[in-house]
Amino acid sequence: MRLRTILLCWLSALTAFGQTAYKGQLHVSGERFSVQGQLLRVYMKVSYDASALNTGETLLFTPVLKTPSHYARMTTVAINGDSRERYEQRTDRLQQRRRINIPVVTRDARTGTRSFVYDTTIPYQSWMAGSALYIECEESTWQGRHPHTYEDLLLSRLPMGRGGSSVSDVPSDVSETPRSSVMRISNSWVQFLAPAVSSVGSTMVSGRFQLPYDMRLSKRHYRQLADSLQEVIGRETSTYATRLLSVELTGYGAPIGNRRKNERRAAEQTLQLRQLLTDRHVTGENDLRVTWVAEDWDSIRQLVTDAPMPLRLAAEDIIRNIDVTQGREEALRTLGSGSAYSYLRRSVFPAVCRLSYRLRFTPRAVGFTADGRLNYSLPQGITADNFYALASTYEVGSREFNDIIDLAARLFPDCAEACIDAAGVALLQGDAQKAHRYITPWDTDRRSWCNLGLLHLLEGNRDKAEVYLKMADAAGVPQAREALRMLFWGQPRQQ
Repeated sequence: MRLRTILLCWLSALTAFGQTAYKGQLHVSGERFSVQGQLLRVYMKVSYDASALNTGETLLFTPVLKTPSHYARMTTVAINGDSRERYEQRTDRLQQRRRINIPVVTRDARTGTRSFVYDTTIPYQSWMAGSALYIECEESTWQGRHPHTYEDLLLSRLPMGRGGSSVSDVPSDVSETPRSSVMRISNSWVQFLAPAVSSVGSTMVSGRFQLPYDMRLSKRHYRQLADSLQEVIGRETSTYATRLLSVELTGYGAPIGNRRKNERRAAEQTLQLRQLLTDRHVTGENDLRVTWVAEDWDSIRQLVTDAPMPLRLAAEDIIRNIDVTQGREEALRTLGSGSAYSYLRRSVFPAVCRLSYRLRFTPRAVGFTADGRLNYSLPQGITADNFYALASTYEVGSREFNDIIDLAARLFPDCAEACIDAAGVALLQGDAQKAHRYITPWDTDRRSWCNLGLLHLLEGNRDKAEVYLKMADAAGVPQAREALRMLFWGQPRQQ
C-alpha cells in the first residue's frame, strides 16, 4: 500500500507538470484556449526549477501557432535569472522604466520551484483551429554571447472552446486541457548521421604580429594585439562567408637576461593576453588557446644557419651541442670576443620575438527566414557535410539545428544521411508526415532503422517500432538501445 501511494504521488506530480519545453526544464500545464469574440485567448501555467536558468541569463518564452501554410507568434515574455532580474530592477528605478513583458513569478521555497501564468490574446483566424502549438525559447546572456533558440512541439492540434471558457470548462487553477496523444520523441533516441566528408571543409588562416625585442608588453601593446586579431577575423568572416571555430595563439621570446625571469614573464603574458581577449569577446564562445615560448631557440637556430654573421659555423655548433641549462648563451657571449653575440642581439633575436596565430574557420551559418528559405545564395562548393558540421555547433533540437538539417535534405535529396537526419528532426517535432517523406526512400538502408522505429512509435505501432529498434540496436546504434531501455525495458531484448 505504501509503494502504491508513493507511485500515485509520483504520477500525480508528473501530471501536474504537464508538457515540457526548453530542454525539458520548463513544465507547461493547465493549457486553455478559447475564442472570445474576435480574439483567441491562450492560458497556461509554466513551472521551472531555480537551476533552469543561469543567474545572469534571460530566457525569452514565445508560444507560436503553426500550420503548413500559416504562422503566428504570440506575446513574448522574458524570464530572468536572479542576477539579471536584480540588474533590470535597478535599471527600472534609475531610468523610471516600466517593463511590460515580465511575468509575475511566484516561488516555492520548500521545493525550489518557480512558476508564472501566461495569459494573452491574439486576433483569431479560422486556420488557428487546426494549428499546432510550439514553444520557442531563446536564451541569451548579458555578456553578449550568441543566443540559442529551442523549439518544442507542445500540442499537435489546438483544442478550443467558445464563449470565454476552455474546452474543459474547469477553473484555471485546477484544469487540465486534453492533450495530444502524440508520443514525445527524446533527443537521445534519434540518430543523426554525418554525411561523407567532402573536399570542402574548414580552412586555416595563419600569420604573425611582431613583438618588442625586450618582450615587455604594456597595456597598449595588448590592446594593439587584440585590435589586430579582431581585424583579421573580421576580414575573413565578412569576405569569405565563414564562421570562426578556434583561435590558437603562440608567443615567442628571445634569450634576454635571466632565463627563469623570461619563463615567468612568458606565463604572465599568456594569462594577460587570454584575459584581454576573453573580456573583449574577440573569440566569443569559440575555442581559445594561448601559449608562450619564453626562448625560441628553434627559430634562432634556423635563422643562424642562413645568417651572414661572423663565426656562423661555431655559433651553430654551440647551439646544437650545448644545452640551454648548461651555459649555451654564455658560450655565445664569449665567442669571438662577443662579435657573434652582438650580431645575434642586433639581427636575430628581434626577429624571433613575435605572436603567431592560427585561426580555423568553417562555412558560416546559412541565413533562414521564417518560412525556411535562404535569404542569400549558397557559397560555391558547399556540400551536405558542411551543413551537418554547421548544425553540430548548435544543440540538437534547437531551432538553428532543425532549420539547417531540414534545409540540407531539401538541397541534397540524394544524400541518404541528410534525409535520414531530416526525418529525425521531424520526429523531434512530432511531424510523422514529414518524417515519412524524408525516410521512406531510404527505408531499406540499415542506417535508417533507428529513426524508422521511432517513426512507427510516433504513429502508435509499438510492435513495428520494437522490431526496427532491436535491429538498429544489434547494428550497434546507441540511440536505439536507449529508446529500447526506456520504452521496452520490461521485455526481453533481442541479442
